Amino acid sequence: MRGLAVTRLIVLASAVLMGVAACTDPPVAPLVEQTLEVTDVGTFNEPVQLVNDVSGMWVVERGGRVVSLDGEILVDLDIDLSEGNQESGLLGLEFGSSQYWLYFANPEDGTSGLYEIESEIESLDEAKLIREWGEAPWHFGGHMELHGDWLYIGVGDGASGPDDPRAFEAQLREADRGAILRWRTGTDEWEVVARGLRNPWGWTLHDEWLYIGDVGHGQWEEVNIARVDSNPNFGWPVYEGFTCLVDKGAVCAALDDHTRPAIVYHHTNKCGAVIVGPVVDISWLDGALIWGDLCIGHLEAAWFDEGVLVERRSWPGEPIGAITSIATNGTSIYVSTLGGRVVRVDPK
Repeated sequence: MRGLAVTRLIVLASAVLMGVAACTDPPVAPLVEQTLEVTDVGTFNEPVQLVNDVSGMWVVERGGRVVSLDGEILVDLDIDLSEGNQESGLLGLEFGSSQYWLYFANPEDGTSGLYEIESEIESLDEAKLIREWGEAPWHFGGHMELHGDWLYIGVGDGASGPDDPRAFEAQLREADRGAILRWRTGTDEWEVVARGLRNPWGWTLHDEWLYIGDVGHGQWEEVNIARVDSNPNFGWPVYEGFTCLVDKGAVCAALDDHTRPAIVYHHTNKCGAVIVGPVVDISWLDGALIWGDLCIGHLEAAWFDEGVLVERRSWPGEPIGAITSIATNGTSIYVSTLGGRVVRVDPK
């Protein structure tokens, strides 16, 4: 996530409005404010993911720890973060029935890997390597979700910018990067679910719909939505937001039928990093997608009907912090921040 790499600044700004960079307007919906109660539930060391399980809410720290809100430690890998950049480290976690998976980007060489763990480990050398991705400077992704036999994982393009040849891997039908991939657990079967993404740091799959926050490059942040079985191509690195980044009309025209974002907004003070969380089934936000931005620090909720935005609700107030992850336990919303703060969010 580019925000993790270039800033620790919490930008004190109001919620940004939907932006448009080219000829096609995104859906327009009302933006309604609501008051929230924010309760601090813990302080951690660079928490990058929150993962809810039957055993409780777990915090993934970039330095290699997985710890519950109650202080129980599941993993402590003690990763040396002195090398590499602030996007590397332990970046993802998901639980299975008798195992769990970790996604790790090596700060020393820029490789990343998916690991399966069935018993207590002290290092990843003791874990089973399921898949490895080659060296890359940025955009590792890492969020994972298990649905049935399939483990879904978001992987960034690994590129330094839209002109980096690695970025165009996101356009390959068998994309290894810049995509949402899925693996049928216990087999060698992999599939590309969605492609044309820059860095899908926060995303979720709910009722056969993918909701993907794709962190932008120069100007635009995207919330993308598509059916999980529709093989969507979201256009990166040819398109960002509604703008074609390639100065060749034929290239733009060739991807004119790509899946366009449901929500687009402009960077604030040259900073933006969209963080998509879960679709929640709780009384005060039934069916809403919860999302925010690392650089702004506020939360928003959005409701969709068959992929079309019908309502947005914002909570400007005091920024929570540099948001890195959003999760729910079915009752409340939990948010982690780059500065270490983890909070619970409820209606006031």
